[in-house]
Amino acid sequence: MRAFDLAERGGLEFTEQAEDGVTYAEKIDPAERRLDPARTAEELERTVRALAPQVGVYLETTDGERLGVRRAHAVDIDLAPGDVEVADEALLVGCDRGALRLLELQPPGGKPMPADAYLRGHAPPRLSRPQP
Repeated sequence: MRAFDLAERGGLEFTEQAEDGVTYAEKIDPAERRLDPARTAEELERTVRALAPQVGVYLETTDGERLGVRRAHAVDIDLAPGDVEVADEALLVGCDRGALRLLELQPPGGKPMPADAYLRGHAPPRLSRPQP
């Protein structure tokens, strides 16, 4: 509010930013959007938070479909990377360390929905195995 008041009175002073420490953000590669269960659950949770929903992230199923992931949390559960289990109306995806609890999904060609709603109309997905 102070800035608006100063602008109204003509009291704002604009200064150029120093070029020290400036970095360039590369374009996000499509491969970076794929959630790979060979990575840790914490890494995948951060990727979901960073890219969803604007850019979007997905899990690849065995039939080549892309299951969009809109919200997810890392949990400390021992599950083999790429394995999928249903627990407490959510999907758990095994990762290198821990599991990713999928809370909101977007099926191919569909609208985003909570995991429990997804499970009422779909079988748990079979995911492509992580690359070694």
